[in-house]
Amino acid sequence: MELRPAEKLIILMLTEIYDHLGVQGETDTDFLRSAIFGGHNWALDWQLPGITQTDTVPNEVVSETVNILDMFDVLEGSFEALSPEDRVGIEDWVVQFRGFDGNNETTHMSVAQFLVEKMDRFARFSDREFNSHAPTLGRALRMYEVYEPLRANLGMRGNPRLSADELRAISAAATAGRG
Repeated sequence: MELRPAEKLIILMLTEIYDHLGVQGETDTDFLRSAIFGGHNWALDWQLPGITQTDTVPNEVVSETVNILDMFDVLEGSFEALSPEDRVGIEDWVVQFRGFDGNNETTHMSVAQFLVEKMDRFARFSDREFNSHAPTLGRALRMYEVYEPLRANLGMRGNPRLSADELRAISAAATAGRG
């Protein structure tokens, strides 16, 4: 179901009535308002499965952003678990999530921020700035090309950690180009 402007207005007005009356129910009115005002209709599908079928933000962008956040969650955890000797040749800035460019990667930035702040996903990034002020998407996608084949084996290892050599390979992909 796609929400038209009049339907969005009705939902917003109902959330105000709901809050004014102090109704104690399962509906998170703040979440609804944030999703509607932010253009995150996709989040309604995630948070309220089956209620709406909107695609204001393309599903491809949502999937890409989730994959990037997942990758950086593993990269940061893996880097933190390495000894100082094993960290040699791996730049910490490369394996840290720095956000997306607020001028050119705004949809990715907005999706990431919504996932973390409104949907309580990827808690590692909850106190981060999501605007990198410089392009990062190209770099993250190059890294993901190297990470994705390794991802399938992480669960089989008993922990979601990458080796120092795997981190170096991903790090090399990050620095292989611009953006």
